[in-house]
Amino acid sequence: MVEIEVEGNNTGEYDQLLVNGNMSAGAVLNVLVPEGLSLNGSIKVIQTSGSFTGTFSQVNMPPNFSLEYLADGVLLTSDGSVDVTDIDKQTDVQISPSLATTRIFVIAQSAVLEDARLELYNMHGQLVRSVNWSEGNNQQELNVTDLSDGMYILKLSAFPNWKGKFVKQN
Repeated sequence: MVEIEVEGNNTGEYDQLLVNGNMSAGAVLNVLVPEGLSLNGSIKVIQTSGSFTGTFSQVNMPPNFSLEYLADGVLLTSDGSVDVTDIDKQTDVQISPSLATTRIFVIAQSAVLEDARLELYNMHGQLVRSVNWSEGNNQQELNVTDLSDGMYILKLSAFPNWKGKFVKQN
């Protein structure tokens, strides 16, 4: 998983992954943008000294952004301010406990208003589990007994800018 934080157009105001050699995309790219940011133009967020091949299997970014794959990296472009409607919702979802041995609960402060998918990723960006979250529910229990020890990332499709983390430990 690659995570890029963007706070402005100028070097130093955004993350940039510099790869000495070739890179092949394949996992997840998360583009995190603070509420109310206005970015007009393009920034190169991934730069290789060799070739860049492939595409990310999943890209999570604000609606007003687009991604362009180049021969030597990735260009992120926006034509104006970011729609922050979903960003406000990200604090409305919590994981309990954050250190788990057998199960976790993902709790939305209000009922999820659409059928959604709850996805669990390992730290290599690989999808480990995906479960249905039924419309109208505000909580989902997830059995984690069979998972290896380590940190995991959760995403809920009803809140595209939200992600949660927990640690599995026996």
